[in-house]
Amino acid sequence: MTTSDLFAAISNGQPELVLTALKLHDVYVNGTKLINRVLYTPLMLAAELGKADIVRILLARPETQVNRVINAKKSPTPLHLASLHGHIDVVKALLDMPQVDVNATMERNITALQYACTRGHVDVVDALWPFANDLTKRR
Repeated sequence: MTTSDLFAAISNGQPELVLTALKLHDVYVNGTKLINRVLYTPLMLAAELGKADIVRILLARPETQVNRVINAKKSPTPLHLASLHGHIDVVKALLDMPQVDVNATMERNITALQYACTRGHVDVVDALWPFANDLTKRR
């Protein structure tokens, strides 16, 4: 299996295949793929699609990068993508990770909280609010 196979398994909602790729074939959990001119990791794709079961599988790997891709300062984080689409189960799973950067900004300095607010995802806003810094709350 390859990184492309891992991305396909995530897109198709196949957690068993994701596990197989990671455990038996040692596919790199932080491998990247260019999707719509944005460099995605498997976690980013799973977060965007709301695949909470797959997100949890990926987060169980200690080497999983929970924030943005290195050298992609304007790209979204998995938390941005889950918040934008209102995937509360994914947001909660990400918030359980101590290293997640809730206040990370992407292009135009947008935070995950701002995405959730603009899309009217009240449950996501409620989940993010206690973790957001004061500057983010004032925007």
